[in-house]
Amino acid sequence: MSWGDFAHLTSIDLQRCSLTSIPVGISKLDPIALKTLRFEGNPLVGFHRTLVESKATAKDIIGNLRESIRGGEEVLKEMKVMVVGEPAVGKTTMLRVLYGHNSQELAAHPCVATDGIDLGEITLEGHRLMFWDFAGQEVYRYTHQLFLSDNAICLVMFRLTTAEEEANGQLTYWMDSVLQRAPNASCVLIGTCACNFSEEVAALRMKGHLNKLKGQYGDRVCGAIAIDSLYDFGISALRQELVRVAVRKVRVY
Repeated sequence: MSWGDFAHLTSIDLQRCSLTSIPVGISKLDPIALKTLRFEGNPLVGFHRTLVESKATAKDIIGNLRESIRGGEEVLKEMKVMVVGEPAVGKTTMLRVLYGHNSQELAAHPCVATDGIDLGEITLEGHRLMFWDFAGQEVYRYTHQLFLSDNAICLVMFRLTTAEEEANGQLTYWMDSVLQRAPNASCVLIGTCACNFSEEVAALRMKGHLNKLKGQYGDRVCGAIAIDSLYDFGISALRQELVRVAVRKVRVY
């Protein structure tokens, strides 16, 4: 299912959904059919906040979104980063480190399971990266499709300590789930718990998974990083990879 499947909706209510930006998929809706579009109660920023506060009509919002996408200004400044994977693979812990929490803070305030979707953002080298942390529990997976975006980066996470065959099955499941709904997303494999191995072994395991998935999905898999958030291992490389992929997607779109 994609935004195109909702093209003839007449009303959408996204009030109080913790959105920092208007989903880009809104631009694909029919500006004539859609009469009501509600975003009140969201922490929108920048261009998106201005649109809503100006009391723009649904038609105006769709038109402005389409214009900003064509002009490239929004894409240059913002990139959605979708974070997916099985429960308890370290998605939220990794994001807390990216947001600036140190190991002492992580130890003092352990992560709890994400309930639905958590949002956050950072800025790296001029790119505003908006993270969508998707809960891995099966009960939530069917609602994720409404929030997947084509012009986005997807971090597909798994534990390096998981047996190879099981890990391949998990990665294939999440890749299929994302690419069926966001076929142009750029996917980066993130292997957690890397400090359970030597750096060389962790790198070899990541290379094996990367090569296998590239054989299945081609260039839609664009990188692989081994990390261990509790020891700040690989986080610098992950930041560099996020910037690299964001720059590439700006050029494409």
